[in-house]
Amino acid sequence: MKKKVLQVIGALTIGGAETVAMNLFRYIDKNIYEFDYIVFGDKIGSCEVEMINIGAKIIHVNHPSSNHFMFCRQLDHIIKENGPYDIVHSHTLLNSGFVMKIAAKNGVKCRVSHSHSIQSKVSSSLILRIYEKVMRYLIIKYSTHYAACGIAAGNYLFGEKLFSRKGIIIKNGIDAVKYKFNNNTRRIIRRELNISDNFVIGYVGHFAAVKNLDFLIDVFKQIHTLNPSSVLLLVGDGNERIKLENKIKEFGLEANVIMTGNISNVNEMLNAMDVLFFPHYMKAWEWH
Repeated sequence: MKKKVLQVIGALTIGGAETVAMNLFRYIDKNIYEFDYIVFGDKIGSCEVEMINIGAKIIHVNHPSSNHFMFCRQLDHIIKENGPYDIVHSHTLLNSGFVMKIAAKNGVKCRVSHSHSIQSKVSSSLILRIYEKVMRYLIIKYSTHYAACGIAAGNYLFGEKLFSRKGIIIKNGIDAVKYKFNNNTRRIIRRELNISDNFVIGYVGHFAAVKNLDFLIDVFKQIHTLNPSSVLLLVGDGNERIKLENKIKEFGLEANVIMTGNISNVNEMLNAMDVLFFPHYMKAWEWH
């Protein structure tokens, strides 16, 4: 009998955590493992069809932030109706507290919390700081395995002391052959985007506050002043998109910024870039 795994991830689309969650099933032995994915909200992610086609089951639930009680009830029902699960693997940072508790309640033996970030937006009010503290408590108490993409991410979610003793680092691997540079692909993509002769700065990932894209626009404005032929290529989508679009308009850069949305050919799009820029951990005073 196959081992049954429940992956809890915000969406099945472009993003670091999302790619890790999907790659686990893309490359695993499907004769041994069966995967279900829980995603938040009704929106169909750009990679859902692919995952269904290779054998995964996708289950949509209400976003935890809309109603935490309802989310827990839905999760409890899903585990009961679709299980029993051998493994529950959660990639949703602080929300993993709910996931681990419900999984433990339903007798899931292997419960993995996976940290993909070193910071969170949760800090703006007393209520949210209390929420963060409670979630960390639940994660530490009910997880059986503490995974992270790196030491800093593990220390952030689980605490340095616990992660140094029990933490597991799972590096965000990629198919290196798929991402090998191809000059012909570069020419084709650049021609399609009408940027054949431009200097192209690129970003790939979610449009989320934690990604510090507001700073990226500030930096690009300075670069564009020095090099008017420069173009900013933003691959992805997210709840910060409207804010970014407004800032781009404010700076008068609409003709110099391309937003592709969520796409399936990220490996090809990377060929078109001269620079790949991740401003996640950078602050304005670090830019020289």
